[in-house]
Amino acid sequence: MEDVGFDPVEGFEPVTQVAMGYLAFVAKPDFEGSTVQEAIELAQKSPGALNYGSPGPGTPHHLAMELLRQKADFDAVHVPYKGSAELVRGVLAGQVDFAFLPVHQALELSRAEKIKMFSAGGTERTQATPDVPSLSEATGIEDIDVDMWYALFLPKGAPQEIVNKLNAEVANILEKEEVIERLQAVGLAPVTSTPEELADLTQKDLERWAEVIDAAGIRPGS
Repeated sequence: MEDVGFDPVEGFEPVTQVAMGYLAFVAKPDFEGSTVQEAIELAQKSPGALNYGSPGPGTPHHLAMELLRQKADFDAVHVPYKGSAELVRGVLAGQVDFAFLPVHQALELSRAEKIKMFSAGGTERTQATPDVPSLSEATGIEDIDVDMWYALFLPKGAPQEIVNKLNAEVANILEKEEVIERLQAVGLAPVTSTPEELADLTQKDLERWAEVIDAAGIRPGS
């Protein structure tokens, strides 16, 4: 891959990961297929005939579908909405064939039989959906990590003792039951890391998603 030309954490001091968010592959209520693989095969048979929605260009939902599209080799038209609420309405109304939605949101709509949910989580199943295959299981693609992480950074040059103290305090907070419940209520799972692990994760994800963006030709406003 071409060198991105800058430090991914330039201007920031990595402290710790805080939480993970998970995406589910969903389809409109009357979608012909019943699995991710069937959706892919339908798209492969009729390139450009199917479409997928996202809350907007460059959003995690958009990049997740582009990653899947590139790895599974199918074509589908991107329909960008103005935000998550409009995307959900689009899927419910059958305006788009499929999309990625946060797992907790997809689970609620799926239980109400308002959408179809074919996978949840990227490389592993989520705790909230143990009976739903991960995207990796559903497609047979091992390196299909579409999960989102949240983290804490400080301004570059922050004293190491402050970084270490904050890292430890956040870890303690994330062990509290009320905090865990609050995160789980919005579909997040508490996760911690060392500053070094976060810096490594940031570097790897910057490179990984830069490749997806470049291959898809995604540009600001596109």
